[in-house]
Amino acid sequence: MAGAFAYGLVFSLGTSVAPLLLLFTVVAATGAPKLGVLLAFFFGVGRGLPFLLAGVAASTATRFTRLGLLGRPIQLVSGAALVFVGWYYAQVYAALL
Repeated sequence: MAGAFAYGLVFSLGTSVAPLLLLFTVVAATGAPKLGVLLAFFFGVGRGLPFLLAGVAASTATRFTRLGLLGRPIQLVSGAALVFVGWYYAQVYAALL
């Protein structure tokens, strides 16, 4: 089941139906229709989960606009963290050279 989920997760970036057809072909070769339904379900969950997570993230991001007085301090802390991480990666990269 985890394989069907991961397979759907990987192919959620594309729009091809070929991976699902391949899944059905494998199931047809084994002759287990219940397994086919189960694998198709997990494939669908794996394929739809990235879109669900993107929607939740977008919804959460729009809530940040309503923070009021906390908005500016959060922006400053986030900006400082971003600059720090950039500085850190620059140091690591420079050490590799």
